[in-house]
Amino acid sequence: MSQPNILFIVTDQHRADCLGCYGNDLINTPHIDALAAEGVRVERAYVTNPLCTPARASILTGQSVSGHGVWNNGVPLPKSATTLADFLAERGYRTAAIGKLHLTPQQPGCPGFPENADFWNADPEPDWHGPYCGFQEVQLCVGHSNLIGHYGQYIKHNHPKLVGKYDRKYALADPTGAPHSWKSGFPVEHHSCTWIGDRAVDFLRSLDGRPFFAHCSFLFPHFPFAPPAPYCYQYSPEDIIVPERREGDLEGKPEHVMRYHRAPRTGPGRVAMCDVTEAQMREIIAHTYGMVSLVDDTVGRMLAALDEMGLAEDTIVMFCSDHGELLGDHGLLYKGPYHYEGLLRIPMLWRWPTGLPAGRAAEGLVSQSDIAPTVLDMLGMDPWPEIEGRSQLPLLRGEEESVREAVVVEYHGGKSRPTEGMRLKTVVTERWKLTHYVGESFGELYDLENDPGELVNLHENSAHAEVRARLTEQLLDSICDSDSRFGPRLAPA
Repeated sequence: MSQPNILFIVTDQHRADCLGCYGNDLINTPHIDALAAEGVRVERAYVTNPLCTPARASILTGQSVSGHGVWNNGVPLPKSATTLADFLAERGYRTAAIGKLHLTPQQPGCPGFPENADFWNADPEPDWHGPYCGFQEVQLCVGHSNLIGHYGQYIKHNHPKLVGKYDRKYALADPTGAPHSWKSGFPVEHHSCTWIGDRAVDFLRSLDGRPFFAHCSFLFPHFPFAPPAPYCYQYSPEDIIVPERREGDLEGKPEHVMRYHRAPRTGPGRVAMCDVTEAQMREIIAHTYGMVSLVDDTVGRMLAALDEMGLAEDTIVMFCSDHGELLGDHGLLYKGPYHYEGLLRIPMLWRWPTGLPAGRAAEGLVSQSDIAPTVLDMLGMDPWPEIEGRSQLPLLRGEEESVREAVVVEYHGGKSRPTEGMRLKTVVTERWKLTHYVGESFGELYDLENDPGELVNLHENSAHAEVRARLTEQLLDSICDSDSRFGPRLAPA
């Protein structure tokens, strides 16, 4: 019997609650919702890090951030790291990456990486398509507002008049002033989402009999919040429900949260969050929903291609995001050292008609580092030694209620902005969440069962000292476990 195929569909900066199958009654995502109905919906999937590159490295290596060492964006995945693509390619799989990978630095000044702007600004030969990080075939889409990678070459060579049209000055309507939000004038038929979908369908129609592992990753719904027509008009801001707020919501939060609320972060389009009006936040969320709906339609084309090729029955489909988005929670936007549920909890769906039940909601805790070992378990393969994650196949099949007692999230800041110099680690259990700030006396503790909005910080509450101590011990155990992932000993000396 041949090995099953594997299709990863990954979105960018996508909260779990921005899908119909996760209880959002306003957003229209029929194709992704159908994927959930035909497979398993993981209710509590968490990131290993709320930034793109570290999280994506965990998905493909099965390691924590401390394990793979990619501690922030701009830090390359070590060439010595084993990825799921490496492992499967060595075992006869045809491996392909289409869209965003972001495993190495993108911005100029870091030559030698195929995802870097310098590489593409030199206009490389268009026949370079890998290998890269274990993927034998690569078609890259790099950046969000600029045109870099194979997609950029496609636009520059075939539609040069569209170069620069992602910019806000080409918006279809006058921007309201909401940060990073406008109705994009870029035509949807040449949009990156459409291009990624086209390449994914082409790949599925070009199969040669070998089992495949295809990693298809979108740049949406990452900001700028700028969907093209007709998706930019699909949702009315008046219908949007803004996140729950209360008087004194920021009281008890660490000082850097208040600083972000009061003062703009550096960079174009950044504003003080206290200056973002409710109307602007409604627009941002409406545009986010439009971006997700464009992704959903594209996912529908991919799944239809699987059906058309007779591949759906024996293809493992995994859908997830690299991380979430604050999207107005506690008056915040984007991502960073703010370990709240909207940023840490991601959608995760698994469909495998011959190996998983349909319509199941799995309640146990799952980490991104569990994705690779879960796939290997499905294939009947043992994980390589460096993998830290745990197979969630028993959870997905309903054989166990939970594989994990806790998940751990890390953030290691750089030095380019005040908040990025911070280091924090968060442990999440079935009920509790504790965030430890390295070298600081403050922290955060939330009772997710009774306070799902994370409005009341219990860290300094003496009545919860025992809970705090127990969670601190769990966090320490997880750190020690990550540090102990060494290769096998071959001899006594």
